[in-house]
Amino acid sequence: MLINPALSFPGDTCHLDPKQTKMREFITSWKVVPNGPPAILFYGTEDDLLGGGRVFTKEMIAARNRAELYTAAGQKNGFANDRAGSPWHALVLRQSDLFLSSLGFLKSPPTISFPPGTQATLTNDLP
Repeated sequence: MLINPALSFPGDTCHLDPKQTKMREFITSWKVVPNGPPAILFYGTEDDLLGGGRVFTKEMIAARNRAELYTAAGQKNGFANDRAGSPWHALVLRQSDLFLSSLGFLKSPPTISFPPGTQATLTNDLP
């Protein structure tokens, strides 16, 4: 489960603003291999790191690995942090539960409830 991960790949030019040099130090270079572990990723659509997540998801699928990418419209990095009144944390936990259940790691339906009146949704952003 990867929430707003900073991912990069050989030759990736990373879509960060050049002024964000500190952030570049934290970007992890990944190598996708066949038979790798399944992955679920979450990003806000306004997150500068989303491009690396899309590349990772495409490469995972091309290598025949299970990968899912979900986005939160209009949200930036850190959108899933547990903040009072924000539905995003619960939405990410629930989708994570569904993913883990589909892999057989959890045996019961999700018990996470959403804040009353939640209109927010995660979008399956598969390539």
